[in-house]
Amino acid sequence: MKSLRRMELLTISLLMIVLTLITIILFYIQGKERTPIDHRSPETTSESYETKQYAYSEESEDQVKEPANPYFPNDLAVPLTSDQGRIKDQISFAIHSIRKTSILIHTNEGEKTFSTPPQNNSMILEAFGSINLSTAKADIPEPSNEEIIYIRFHAEDVVYSVAYDLNSNTYLLGGQRYYAAYNTIVYMNLFCRPSTILATLGEMRMADMETEDPSEYVLNKSAHYKANELKVQNQNFAEWDDQIKGDPKYIQKMHFYSIWEDKIKTILVDEKNGVLFTGLSVFFTNSEVETADGISIGSSTYDVVSRLGEPSKMTKSRWSYQVDEKHYLHLYIKDKRVQYMSLSFL
Repeated sequence: MKSLRRMELLTISLLMIVLTLITIILFYIQGKERTPIDHRSPETTSESYETKQYAYSEESEDQVKEPANPYFPNDLAVPLTSDQGRIKDQISFAIHSIRKTSILIHTNEGEKTFSTPPQNNSMILEAFGSINLSTAKADIPEPSNEEIIYIRFHAEDVVYSVAYDLNSNTYLLGGQRYYAAYNTIVYMNLFCRPSTILATLGEMRMADMETEDPSEYVLNKSAHYKANELKVQNQNFAEWDDQIKGDPKYIQKMHFYSIWEDKIKTILVDEKNGVLFTGLSVFFTNSEVETADGISIGSSTYDVVSRLGEPSKMTKSRWSYQVDEKHYLHLYIKDKRVQYMSLSFL
């Protein structure tokens, strides 16, 4: 009786071993037949994007499958993981992996593309990545199709495209529009609409970028100026601020997301008189405006030094005169003459 019981147990054990071996062999065969995943391929990135980008969206399946850029069908949409917080914290790729940026402009007259200069690539990326999606939402009508712009971010083996509207200064991300930063609107005007007055802000911003490295400054700490001599049209920054905010001439308004203040701000423009106001700076582009000592656009650098003295801060493209601890008169220099001027706060 005991030997019969022992034989039954042995038989059961052998059956379990055989079943286990069969299971292992089946898993091995199934694994060999499966196609390996290449995590570097655009197809894999695209699939990952569709999963992440629309995790918070109520888009239909047809909309999900639309290409990010119909003119470059292989481009991918920027893979956001949420519609809250800074863009650079919501994307699955690293900002530093982007090697260059290019712009595609499509109008009724045709298409043109250009690559941005290498020195401006980091500026565009930083302006894009620093947008706070929670703050920068733009509730505006969809723009017309008369001019379509795509900003394309080129990584090593994939390109990401973002639809951008220059008239409203907004990106389209995940079916929602967001205001772009100040650097973006002036840069895009400079390269896409060089004849506009906003493009002059782009020129000045490019000059400003050269002064952001303290090592580029030539400082004159001993310089002292009379505040009245640094007014423009007999007004300082605060007086211009009060005038512009209550003046109906400034009817052209462009909104932008302020990275520094984390809120939406407005550029006010007096096209006729060549004055632009950003909230922190008043820019002058018309030769008729002048300082108390007669320095105006077109004045030579010799005249500037003769009448105002040596600037307190100086680069090859911008001379700065410090009015007080928080205010400056800036003169933008080109070919040894004043090209533009501004009064600024900080």
